[in-house]
Amino acid sequence: MKSAIIGLLGVIVGTLITGVAQLVNTQLINFRTRKSLAAAFAAEISSLVESANRRKYLQDIQRLLSEINLLPDDAPFSLKSIYTARVKQEYFTVFAKNSDRLGLVNPAADDIVTFYTFARSVLGWLFHLEPCFLHSPSRFLSSLSERAGLSL
Repeated sequence: MKSAIIGLLGVIVGTLITGVAQLVNTQLINFRTRKSLAAAFAAEISSLVESANRRKYLQDIQRLLSEINLLPDDAPFSLKSIYTARVKQEYFTVFAKNSDRLGLVNPAADDIVTFYTFARSVLGWLFHLEPCFLHSPSRFLSSLSERAGLSL
């Protein structure tokens, strides 16, 4: 009888030790995943911002808007003759491959989603300019203001 109780206690203690070890291991894996995801998102966002700054995209868009604002309202207007975006690759690979795991990087997840949503909307706007903006310059600027919440 005594050996049965000792055996039962051994099973219980072994189960508890295994459970605690698995819990600690899971927490460690989650910590490492959070840390590596945060670093990956930070690196991708930093490189995108640095690239945009180096290529002077903001200055180009500001120049473009100034040029459009100077055009007479009845001028034939095609934005592609003024500005063309050339994006040949997927720049958001970290986000695309890890968006389902954003919850792991709380509270930064909101800021990460906001950044990528804004960046994708800018690229979408640049890629789909021609069909939308074959009308007058003032109508283009008005449409841009509405879409971007800008005051021009």
